[in-house]
Amino acid sequence: MYVCFKGCKESFLKYRPIIGLDDFFLKSCFGGKILVAIRKDPNDQMIPICFAVIKGETRDSWEWFL
Repeated sequence: MYVCFKGCKESFLKYRPIIGLDDFFLKSCFGGKILVAIRKDPNDQMIPICFAVIKGETRDSWEWFL
């Protein structure tokens, strides 16, 4: 599953030119991970650009996400 919020997508070019990437474990009976890309806006607020729920962290999943 891949998610990108319309407001974040439209204001993508207004933010600082640095994108942060991170991943988080999902602690449930299904497992998996969440990959997320974030940026900071002019008010130093972190804004999610997009995120994806994946089964496991692999090179292919990161390539797909990026």
